[in-house]
This record gives sequence, structure tokens and C-alpha cells, in this order.
Amino acid sequence: MGIGRMNNKAIKFWAELNSTDITKWKLKKIIQNNNHCCCGTPIKTEYHIENQTQNKNKIIGKCCARRLGIKLSWTTKANYLATAKILAKNKWETQFIQSLQDKLPAWGNQLIITTKQKTCLEKITKHTWRGKVWDNQ
Repeated sequence: MGIGRMNNKAIKFWAELNSTDITKWKLKKIIQNNNHCCCGTPIKTEYHIENQTQNKNKIIGKCCARRLGIKLSWTTKANYLATAKILAKNKWETQFIQSLQDKLPAWGNQLIITTKQKTCLEKITKHTWRGKVWDNQ
């Protein structure tokens, strides 16, 4: 749905989001369902986002999740780590993921993480890390 084709519901939703600091919205959870996005688009997967300063919650679909910059494809390590950072629940998790993201330019597709790092990432994302792992306990 392009900007020129947005319905009134979508315009209202994006006006509300743009009236606040967009960085204050954080992905809360993802649910498989047949529902409608705040913009009115039918959705199968719900992305629950929360504005942490105003304590507001919204349900959005893939259409609006992409507009917010939420990476929906985990085909690369960069996408996996970007999504993990969105799902991070605290400062430590955010810094941990950032440390791995900082290694990507040098290591790229060759990035290998430890078993402990893999466990932490999978706990944050609730999805399996598909990259290489080396065991250093």
C-alpha cells in the first residue's frame, strides 16, 4: 500500500505515530492470527509494539512493520541481529547485540559466535541462530 493509496485509517495511524518520537516504539511480541493492522490492511501475523514513554500499545501488520524498519527476513546474519536488537528487553541485551553487529563489517558472513552468545540470541529472538557456532564454554 503506497502513500498515495493510504486509507483514512492508515493516515490517522501514521499521523499518531509521527506525532511522537518514533524511536520510543519497541516491538513487544509477534502473534500469528487473522486480524487487521491499525492502518486497516488484513494481516496474518500481528506485531505488537509499545511506546515505552506513553505506555501505549498498537497491533500492526507486516506492511507497517516494514515502514518502522523492523526486519522481517532473517536470511542474513545482519537481519537476524537487527531484529534481535528490536526485540531486546534491556540495555545489556541491546549492547550485547550491538557488539555482534559491530563485528559484522569485518567478519560479514564468516561471523562465528560462541555457544553462550547463541543461547542469549535465541532467548531474545525465540528463533534459532543458523550461523556457525564454536564452543568455548
